[in-house]
Parts: sequence; structure tokens; C-alpha cells
Amino acid sequence: VKVQAFTANSGYPCEKTHNMFPVMVRVTALDEGGGSKPQRHVGIDIVAVLDISGSMFGDKLEQMKQAMTNVIDKLGNDDRLSIVSFESNVYRLMELTYMSEQGRRAAREKINELFTKGGTNMGPALHEGAQILRGRQTQEMSSRVGCIVFLSDGLDDGIFKETISPDFPAHTFGLGDDHDPHALKYIADQTSGTYSFVNKDPKKINYAFQLFIAGITSVAATSVEITLGTPDGVLISSIASGGYPNKTGADRRSGTVHINNMYAGDKKNFIVYLVLPATKEGKQKVLTIGGQYHGLSAVSKQLADIDVSVMRPLDKYSSKLSEDHDVAEELARVKRLNEIRSAYEAEELARINQLKANGSLSPQQQQAYLASLASRMKTLLDTFQNVPAFKEDYQKMVPADIRNTEQYKKSGLPYMLSWLSSNNWQRATTMDDLFNAHFLTPGQKDVQDASKAADASAAAAAANPPPSPSPTTRWGKVIARAKSNPCSYLLPSVAVALAVASLFLAMLYSAVEGSSKPAMNLGPLQYPMLADNNYAAWAIKMEAYMRAQGVWDAVVAKDHPKVSARKNQMALASIYQAIPEGTLFLLSQKKTAKSAWEALKTMHIGDQRLRDAKLQTLKLEFEGLRMKETESVDDFAVRLTTVVNKIHALGEHIEEPYTVKKFLRAVPNKYLQIASTIEQFGDLNTMTLQEVIGRLKVHEERLGRLGATEKENELLTRAEWIAREEADHLSRDASKVYASVAKILLRDVEKENELLTHAEWKAREVVDQLNHDASKVYASVAKVLLGRSGGGYGGDTYRVSASIAKILDTLLTSAARKEREVKSLIVEAHGDNEVTLRL
Repeated sequence: VKVQAFTANSGYPCEKTHNMFPVMVRVTALDEGGGSKPQRHVGIDIVAVLDISGSMFGDKLEQMKQAMTNVIDKLGNDDRLSIVSFESNVYRLMELTYMSEQGRRAAREKINELFTKGGTNMGPALHEGAQILRGRQTQEMSSRVGCIVFLSDGLDDGIFKETISPDFPAHTFGLGDDHDPHALKYIADQTSGTYSFVNKDPKKINYAFQLFIAGITSVAATSVEITLGTPDGVLISSIASGGYPNKTGADRRSGTVHINNMYAGDKKNFIVYLVLPATKEGKQKVLTIGGQYHGLSAVSKQLADIDVSVMRPLDKYSSKLSEDHDVAEELARVKRLNEIRSAYEAEELARINQLKANGSLSPQQQQAYLASLASRMKTLLDTFQNVPAFKEDYQKMVPADIRNTEQYKKSGLPYMLSWLSSNNWQRATTMDDLFNAHFLTPGQKDVQDASKAADASAAAAAANPPPSPSPTTRWGKVIARAKSNPCSYLLPSVAVALAVASLFLAMLYSAVEGSSKPAMNLGPLQYPMLADNNYAAWAIKMEAYMRAQGVWDAVVAKDHPKVSARKNQMALASIYQAIPEGTLFLLSQKKTAKSAWEALKTMHIGDQRLRDAKLQTLKLEFEGLRMKETESVDDFAVRLTTVVNKIHALGEHIEEPYTVKKFLRAVPNKYLQIASTIEQFGDLNTMTLQEVIGRLKVHEERLGRLGATEKENELLTRAEWIAREEADHLSRDASKVYASVAKILLRDVEKENELLTHAEWKAREVVDQLNHDASKVYASVAKVLLGRSGGGYGGDTYRVSASIAKILDTLLTSAARKEREVKSLIVEAHGDNEVTLRL
């Protein structure tokens, strides 16, 4: 850590007293080697608290998962991550875990399993995050940096009534223009954290997280304490340190500023205001600055003291004194920060008091508050609009139509609150876009540059699409040859003339033929029959049939008079042919196809409230879908598309790219390699679901050819382990037991000889001839497994892991089938991973 000092002026007339003489103290953190980007950093403990309420469904959840996956990849082996999700309830998904390869794999699995449901309850989720960090050992608390990353897109007025622990900073991220900037800024302020937001483009949450991680994973110094001391006669008037705590001694001749942690390349500017008395002419020492900090080691390091002096000339020579431009800029920044913060906090305090008193605010009260805040802030911000350093920020804080309170809440307000957070801590925040970020460290500047390059590349691709391929068809060559002809300018006129002629002939033909027969004869149609449980599939088929007949417009037309009576009757007849007689009588009073269709929809789906409930259930089912290890790609595709079609039938549309990503996210471990390849090298936004299924089926076919050998080796290893225990326990021939257990596990008689050969090669000394009693061998092997799992041999009840229980079930079922002497019973399940067995 390096400390520097700069005075606003090179001096002050010796005959005068100055009650607020500013000295800027700059604290800069470098890595141990002296560079700006450290190779190592202090160990970080991050608790990710993630909103999975219903409003996160769709792209928001997908972008959050992608962003969290990148966070996991950026953390070092010495960093730890814990994951907490919340909606109406809170779920601790993963304890603090080192981000080794195994830890990263576990974290990715937890992130990929997230699905949306319920409401938004922020307070208990924050409490859970703080509890995890508070549960660390004393040594870890002092040697590692702990923080909370809190992401939400929702509203929760209840947070203002909660007691929020200030022990650990919560860095909040708002996602989407419907998030509550007041709540997230409030959480950040209560915990000494920062507030960032991404409203316009949810994809930018990835860069917002990267910007934060680039900083927090470069912590080069902790517990930085800057000490201040003045000589006789000089006093400390006040210290401006933003959000960092400061203290002035009772005698006003000493002071401190405390910084919890500093990123590599971090620069913090503090203003110390001094009282300079009148004195004699000459140079005067006014301040001594020192301090201490912790680096990568736990050993405290002392900062060398530096003295600050100013010239005290006679007043008649004071015109020769110079000003420091950097200090003047910092003083102006601090002035803007204090005035904007004071104005906002005055309005916000009134709102919070009203909330606490009434429990909630009506929409009218919310509108009145936003209107008052917008008016007050515009009046204040207008005074700074011509300041060059603030011009861009002003334009973002004061939208063109600031009287539109809804628009102000989505753009101007969150930008101002994130700006306040950034300036208060002199730390980079994402204000909807990384290009707006201030106080970037070198590592964070790299992230910003990467974001700019990605945006520039996307813009260039959109502006310069790939050229059309040269014509290869016969017709394409004809067109190309025609264009090269001197008379090619006639082509547009000829084309128009041909089109008009074709249209006239088609109309004439239709008029002549229409009197005798329909325009198209599809033959007799076999309409699907509506039943109690097939409405979704029935509706899809009926739409296809009615489109083919040209009468679907009668069902979807918004303006009934524009639909011809004949088309309406044909559509109504089609519907009547596809419903049972009992339903037909219920619809007999319906005179239009549209009203009949809507009535059927209401009968089978329900009114809007019931429809919303069904839709929520189906969304939960969709997010919770997982492909089973033994399930084929086709079978899972049927399950997935069935749910998607049901959602579509309820009027909600799921984009195909989202379904594709869901499919790839739901595959078991044996498909992860091909799924990762598809994600990395394919464009998931244009790839169809059928294309993904086809690629996975190719992989499935290859797995089928290799599966027997791989399964044999894997299970045989397990069988060998079981059999060694069994051979010692029963004094049996180990090789025969290997083969017997392997045969049970593999259920493949054809492999028995091959397994037996392998087992014999592995076998130990034959202790005794095998007197084969199948049921006893199986039961004994089961007991060996129970013993290895910690169950012991006492009594007949065991508490075992689910994986052991699966093997036991196979063994005991085989034994019971052979001898009917051994039975198993699962008495009680303990979550997903543990069961109690009674033999």
C-alpha cells in the first residue's frame, strides 16, 4: 500500500487563518511484487444469494445461470463459494466449498438445477448468507475476505422492516427493469456493499458479475488503517471519506480512516480539512500521515510516515501560489456526492417511515413519491449539468421525460442510486452497462475492454452480413446471365407485368372453377376426437386441419364481421365433427367458430386464474425436468415436448432456443461432453430442437457400442471389492464370488465367462471349496456393504446411503427370488441421499 498527499493550494497567506484547508490523501494498493495485477490474492469466501422467484422464469434465469457459471470458472483454487437460492422460502444448496475442479463441478451442478417458483422474500435469504459467513472458524474470519453476492429481479417492501446484519458486505445486482432499486440500494447501504443493475439487456449480467469478480479476486490488502496527526496549532476540522469509517480524536489533532479491503490497483481519495492558524512567514508542516495494513500474509505491515507541508507567504505574494487541478476535481466530486446523497436520503427516509407505519404504499402513494423525488433531483442535478466530468452521468440520471414516473423508475433512478454507491465507495459498479463504470482497477478495465470488443464485433456482424452465395441453381445462373445483359434494366418491369398477369389468370380460374367444386380437394379428413385428457394435442391437430381447409381465420380473427358467413360455418362444422355428443349439446348455442373454440378452451383449461395456476405448475415441471441415466434421448424428448406443448396450449410461448438450452442442461453426466461441445461450437439461438436431439442420438449410439465394456469394468471393480470382503468373511473361493456378484449387478449371462476369467486372475488364495448357497451369499454380501457404510452388524436395522441401498436392493431381490428367505424393507427416507433399511 502506498500513501500520497496533495494540497488544494501550494500555500496560504501567513497572516490569515483558514478553517477548512483541504488536503487530499490518496491510498493506492499494489500487489506484493509492485505491479498492478497480482499473481496471488487474499482468499475469498463468497456466498451467492440468488432469486429464483416466478418472475425469473425464462431468459433471466438462463442468463443468471450463465453468469454464475462464469463466476465459478473465474474463482481460484483458494477461493470458496456457497450457494443460497430463495423465493418465498430459502434453500442452502451448497456450503462454502473450495473451487477445485471437483468443487467447480459440484457448484455448476447446483446452478444448473435451479428452477423458478414462488414469491420474493429477501430478508431471510440475506440472514442465511450472513449465517454461512459467520459460521467460519476464527482464523478464517481474520485471514479471508467474506462477502455476499445478492441477485434479484423482484420487489419486497418487507426488507425495509428487516434487521439486516452489517457484518458482511452484500453486493447487490438488480436484473430487469422491474427490479426494485430502492430495496437493493438499501441492502447495499446497510451492509457496506455496492449496488449494480442491468435493465436493458439481461445478457449484460454476465459482464456485471465478471466486473465484480475481477475486483474481489484481486484483493491485495486488508484491514488498511490510515493514521493522521497534526503539529501544535494545526487542528483537524473534518474528514471526508465517503462510506469508509473515519474517526477524529477528542483533541482534534489525530484521526484515522479504515478500509476493509483494497483491490490491486485500487485508488482511494480522502479529503482531510485542516484548521490553519496565522503564523510566521515560511514553510509550515501541517500533517503527518502513516498507517498499517495486512497483505497476503497475516503479518501486519507498517506504512512509512510522510509529512505534508505548505508555504505560508505574506499576503502580498499569495498570487504566486498555485492550485492543484486533481484536488479541485476531487473536491467537486465530493460536493456532488454529498448533495445528491442528502437530497435522495431525505426523500427516501420519508418513504421508509411511511412504509413502516402503514405496512405498504398504495400505487397512488408510490406515484406521488416518485414524482416528488424526480422533481427534487432534477432541480438539484440541473446545477451540475454543465460540469464536463458529470455531463454523461447527468444525461443518464435525468431522462428526457422525467415526469413519466414509470420511465424514471426504470432508468434515471437506478442509474443515480448505482452512481451514489460507486462514488460512496470509490468502487466500480455496473450502471446498466460497463461503459458507464467509474473507479475501474486494471483487472476490471480488461473486463470492460472485452465487453466493448464483443459489442463492436456484434455490431460489425449486424452491419456487414455475409455476402449471398453465388448462384448455383439453373434458375440462379439464368438470372445472373440476364443481369449481365445490356437490357437488364427491363427486368423489373417485365417481372411486374408477369406478376399482374399471373394474378389475373389465377382469379379468373378461381371464379370459373369455384362454382362447380372447391379450390382444393383434400379428401375425407379424419378429425381427432376430443377427450377429457387430450385437449393440448387435440388443439394442435385441429389447428393444422383447419389451416389446411383455409378456415382457421374464423377462430383467431379479432373482428368477427370481417369473417365470411360461409367460412365461419365451415369452421364451426369442423369443430362439431371433432367433439363428443355431450360437448356438442353444450356448444349448440354458439353461433361463431371463435366463441365455440373459446368455450372449449375454458372447459378444458379453465378461466384465467385457473389457467395461470396450471401454467405455473407446468413451468415448475418444465424447469424440474431431468433426463434419467437409463432414459433414451427420444423418451426424454417426448417428455420435454409434451410439457412445452401443454404450456403453449395455455397461451404461453416458450422460445425454441430456451427449450434447446433446457434440453442440454438436463442431460446426465454421460452426455455432458457432447452437450458442452454443442454449446461451445453451435449457435443455440438458431439451432432447432430436432438438430440437438439428432446430435445427442449419435452420441447415444456410440455410448451403446461402448457401454457393455465400460459397465463391465465399472461394476466388476465394485464386485471385486465386495467379493474380497465376502471371501474373507465366509472363507469362500473369491473368484467365484466375484463372478456371482458381477453377474447379479450386470444381469448379463453372456459376460459371465469373461468376468470369471478376470476374477480368477485377481483372486487371492482359495481358502475352501465353495458350497454355494445363493441366498446366504447374497445376504452376507449385503451385510458387508452395510458394515462398510457404517451400519454395523448390531440388530437388523441399518441407515445407509441411497447408492448403497440400490446395490442392496439388487442383491436382496435376487436372493429372495431364488430362496424366498431374504427380504428388504425401506422403513424411512431421509431426504434424497439416505434411507433406513430393515432386513
